[in-house]
Amino acid sequence: MSTTEEWWDAVAAAAVLGTARRGVPSAPAAVPVPDRRDASAQTALLDAAAVGGAMVRSGRPLRTGSAPAAAPGDRLPVAPAGGVQLLELVLNQTPGGADLRGDLLAHWLACANAAGYRVPSRLLPRLLDQALPRPELHRDALTAADARGVWLVANRRRWRPMIASARATGASEEADAATWAQEPTAARAEMLAQLRAVDPAAARERLESVWATEKAADRAALIKTLRTGLSLEDEPFLERALDDRGADVRHSARHLLDALPDSARGQRLGALLRPLVTVAGIVRKTVQVELPAEADAAAVRDGLDKAPRGRSQGGHWLRQLAAGAPLEVWTDATGSDPDETWAMITDADARAGIISAVIARRDPVWARALLGDVHRGELLEIVPSADREALVLRQLVTGTGWGAGAGGTTISARLGALPGPWSLDFSRTILDLLAARERELARSVAVLAARMPPEIVPDLHRLPDSLARQRNQLIQHLSLVHAITEAFQ
Repeated sequence: MSTTEEWWDAVAAAAVLGTARRGVPSAPAAVPVPDRRDASAQTALLDAAAVGGAMVRSGRPLRTGSAPAAAPGDRLPVAPAGGVQLLELVLNQTPGGADLRGDLLAHWLACANAAGYRVPSRLLPRLLDQALPRPELHRDALTAADARGVWLVANRRRWRPMIASARATGASEEADAATWAQEPTAARAEMLAQLRAVDPAAARERLESVWATEKAADRAALIKTLRTGLSLEDEPFLERALDDRGADVRHSARHLLDALPDSARGQRLGALLRPLVTVAGIVRKTVQVELPAEADAAAVRDGLDKAPRGRSQGGHWLRQLAAGAPLEVWTDATGSDPDETWAMITDADARAGIISAVIARRDPVWARALLGDVHRGELLEIVPSADREALVLRQLVTGTGWGAGAGGTTISARLGALPGPWSLDFSRTILDLLAARERELARSVAVLAARMPPEIVPDLHRLPDSLARQRNQLIQHLSLVHAITEAFQ
């Protein structure tokens, strides 16, 4: 075996298939497996598993057979005993079920990081295993893992995908730049997005510096990171990307420019759309849109390209125009506000394009207008939290909007689209609403647990015994959230 990792993989294969079908591999020189020449294959496998398991926990195996450099000293104090006990409970036997573990881990890590504590070393492998499939936990997990945890991630192939987050969290921009080009594309994209969050110009310059030598697939993945911190300063780069050889790159550039209606492209699309929009009717006014008849080379470059299979060409063009043009095109045509204007628009392609534009630009006024009959969580995230709750509550109580009359959107689906944390008053109203709808409450347990405040626990005791299992899940979960918060205060 050339590396200890390959040896460990072969040991695992022998354990799964059995020693009768797969022999126990010989260990590399750096692996201190006992040399027992007369031992059975089963004993040799147990010896290999014992030694290999210890190596895994210590940060080995490695790409080479050599031992790793010693781990650096941790900078942070270990979490308080009460907090550690709660972390062990979450990792090993999560109250409320494994489905809620991710939320509890996120809360524990956020509290520990805010208070300046780290995870005890003995719990690092278990924490990293459970954080690995949850990308949203990577940064907080690596921060709470401290220096020894980052060292462990760097020396274990299984956890190595998290190293980009470790670098972005703990290293300088210069150190990132020195290693960035050597990382896999997914890791580079993550690091670039994190740099965009703090220095958009530096991230864009880094992307431009390698742009000409990247493959089309990599360019398509990397350009999407400009969504973070997007502004008109990115327009010149995105305009050049409209001429890229890669179709996916051109599509991504157009989508990003959809969020910049004041860009030159936005103005060009607005000029094409305005003559197509008119208002008809006297008592009941409606917006009528004449489908585009043709597109010249400049319009094709801006997105009026060939329609996907099964879509009308004119409808595809209209959707692209509505997604990229300023929203004022519509209100200028009607002379009304977004609420009244949206009610006048009936064309499905125009509506789809407008929805895309509102989400891309995060326009709260238009989002509020659309939420009367469009069930999209992205729209709810745009409006202020108090408005979200009032809007959703009104629709849940009256049964209107969000497609309720045509498709039966469930209460649990509507609540799932409402970001948290919820206010206590809203949570109490929702609990009262669901108490009489046992099936809907059962479907909503994970959403309620993640978004209701711990102060709702006394109200949960009023749920009927027929909902005892769901009631206990919620009480255990929210009580643990409260206990974790208290442990770090």
